[in-house]
Amino acid sequence: MPEHIHARVETCYQQAEAFFKQRFVRAEVSFKLRGQKAGVAHLTENKLRFNPQLYRENREDFLRQTVAHEVAHLIAHQLFGLKIQPHGEEWQLIMRGVYELPPNRCHSYAVKRRKSAASSTAAAAPRASSPSPPNVMPWLAKAAATSAVAAR
Repeated sequence: MPEHIHARVETCYQQAEAFFKQRFVRAEVSFKLRGQKAGVAHLTENKLRFNPQLYRENREDFLRQTVAHEVAHLIAHQLFGLKIQPHGEEWQLIMRGVYELPPNRCHSYAVKRRKSAASSTAAAAPRASSPSPPNVMPWLAKAAATSAVAAR
């Protein structure tokens, strides 16, 4: 398992280096992540953590999308510093321009929850569902609408 993720991380770095024509410092890769998050980029530590359970259950998409998503955070940090938004314009441009992938903020993998005494009593009570994050940022939607009008 780790060899596939390590290979994809390296491919992502190589794609970014070819695109930006500069070298990037490679990240430490860890598989110590549990719960709902598929991956996390620790910018100041130059470290990537991946969830091995979600990888096993979603291999193809995980390798293509999740690994590139997290590497894009580190590339954006090395290029632009800490003052950018985590899923802001710079990160989105890397996802689209370098990796040719949609800049999805969140995964849609099924996450198995652990059963506990607290969760079994909470499960009986109805929960309000939280709205899912918008797929397209407002400025991007405006740009798309403007270009659609211009194309007419």
